[in-house]
Amino acid sequence: MFDYLDQETIVAFILLTLVIGLLRSTRESNINWDLRFLLLFAISVPFLSVYEQNSIALENIQSIKNGNNLKCVVGLNSYRVSTKDGWSIDKNYFIKESVLIRADMCEDYE
Repeated sequence: MFDYLDQETIVAFILLTLVIGLLRSTRESNINWDLRFLLLFAISVPFLSVYEQNSIALENIQSIKNGNNLKCVVGLNSYRVSTKDGWSIDKNYFIKESVLIRADMCEDYE
């Protein structure tokens, strides 16, 4: 599941945690509650994002197992992924020869 945690999200989380730690030195109770809420929000957002990407990946993997085709876009390249075309599944990735595509990067092919 944590394969989908982006580096930018981790850096943003660390920076926000540091800012909250620096602001914690203030003694007003209103600010402390605001900081607690902000910290809770900062902790939950990356996990919600990871959960959503993992859910998409599991749906795509199930779709491939059912014999459907997917369209995967990686950078400027677009791939049609299907078990009939020789693609295989390895954890949360689709593999064919030297091409490795994350399962959450795909959508139904029409």
